[in-house]
Amino acid sequence: MLKFRVGTCHRTLRCFSLYSPSWINCNSCGIELQNKNPNKVGFYLEPKAAVMNKAASIEDIKYLLFSQHIQKFKETDDAILKEEDKIAITQPLTCKRCNDAIHQNIYDNEEFKRISFFDLVENVPRESNVMHCIPFPEFPFHLEKRVLSNKHYNTSLLLTKSDQVMKHKSTLTKELPAFLKDFMKFHIGIQSNKTIAVSALKGWNLDTLYAFLKGKTYLLGNTNVGKSTLINALLKKYLGVKLYLDKKGKIIPKDVLAEQSMNTKAFLKNQSAGVSYIPNMTRNIQPYQIGEKLLFDLPGYTSNMKEVYLEKIIKKDWLEQIRKTELYSDRFVKKQSYTTLKGTENGACYSIGGIFFLVPPDGTINQIVKYIPGKESSYRNIDKALKIFQAIHHQKDGEKHPWDQYCGIHTEICDKENYVRHVIPPFQGSIEIVLKNIGYILVRTTGKYEFKGLHEIWVPRGIDVCIREPLELLVKRGYESFLNSKKMIPVCPKDRDIVSFTYPMSHTEVDVLAKMEEMYTQRTKKHTKESARELLSTVHDDRMNLFWHYQW
Repeated sequence: MLKFRVGTCHRTLRCFSLYSPSWINCNSCGIELQNKNPNKVGFYLEPKAAVMNKAASIEDIKYLLFSQHIQKFKETDDAILKEEDKIAITQPLTCKRCNDAIHQNIYDNEEFKRISFFDLVENVPRESNVMHCIPFPEFPFHLEKRVLSNKHYNTSLLLTKSDQVMKHKSTLTKELPAFLKDFMKFHIGIQSNKTIAVSALKGWNLDTLYAFLKGKTYLLGNTNVGKSTLINALLKKYLGVKLYLDKKGKIIPKDVLAEQSMNTKAFLKNQSAGVSYIPNMTRNIQPYQIGEKLLFDLPGYTSNMKEVYLEKIIKKDWLEQIRKTELYSDRFVKKQSYTTLKGTENGACYSIGGIFFLVPPDGTINQIVKYIPGKESSYRNIDKALKIFQAIHHQKDGEKHPWDQYCGIHTEICDKENYVRHVIPPFQGSIEIVLKNIGYILVRTTGKYEFKGLHEIWVPRGIDVCIREPLELLVKRGYESFLNSKKMIPVCPKDRDIVSFTYPMSHTEVDVLAKMEEMYTQRTKKHTKESARELLSTVHDDRMNLFWHYQW
């Protein structure tokens, strides 16, 4: 069983050994620091006194520039600091592992160990208040029925990064809660109205979240779902502080914390949670006092411990763009600029960096709205695209291929055999395609409806894919129908699946519709009474979502 230790840090304004590894923890991951053995966990370089114009080695400058001192001096209003102010500025310390990863993008996945769901929940006391955090852009991925239905905890659902899905804050407070209540009831089988959607970046709905928090609350979710970013937003809004436990696991008394908070403005800046786009950055449970609420930031867990590391597929600089929430622009949601792609007999495709290839049916006109950072491009077919990517990787040293900016995958991925062919179940109008831990795109077919075949999306092996009806439109239309019917019909449709897995098939499969029907029957034990082609030959007033299915 995995056991975590919360940071042990006995310190006051006057009696505090600033660099003693037995008393301090990494400000990013929470691990106890040590400066004796570089090969052991928690190693950090002991900073020198923060004196300007002091000679230092290149290695020291490189480390300190991104870490403890110089960066803090830049944030200070006075050019000349008092000695006690210099000490306050040096307080937040970072282990070498976190510093290299955050500031230089140098890291090894082996140093960022995954934590299983079962190992993590064993550290959450029974009867605790738990907020199950999932990133709204990747819904329904990361939503764990086993968490929401666990009778040992008082569990709520918390959707983060909502500004990447909804245009307006008001949708989070009115339409969305009603939709999620019906969704969980009809599609997951859970009766609950404990759902909140927020945006830490925009500050949306934080007041509602704060009011919703109980005395002690644990934030539970997969890696990179936005837990630490959310805590920082709450700390800033409600002037909270980071807490520490003594050797016996008891929280340091509040009067000590009050004394600490009287130090300098720099101390307040040091309360923030360690945030990184790199999964598994947080290694310890970290408590925070936010107003009268006690909040525990748990390390992110991994649902599937055999899950492929995205670093083995996607270049690190592309992953940094994808994962950093602060780099996301709301223009993707508000403007919804699209790229047009016509399906061809040769298999014309659309891609963002080779992370996926979308292949529409021959003769269809498609509008694609991307919500994933990175350069988009279109190709004659997948084979042509991969040949270009191979040529990019085989450039001589010092030479740069003109299409280099469009390639976001490693050279070993540039082979069609490394891609899984996902056939998308039929749809009318538009859908959103979700790539787990990456983001989503919207695909809209235009013109008069005519079934011309099935869309496909090819992704590297190891990346999970699902589809859903466009969320914002679904929520708004559902709520409008709910009001017009005088609240007689649910906000979320209960007579059709609104999310679905795709259908992975052989590269050589020809009759994909017949194969899909066969796979659907195997998955659900259901049979269609009418011919699939006949059902798809006519347009329907309401979406039929034939062969849509999602296993919770």
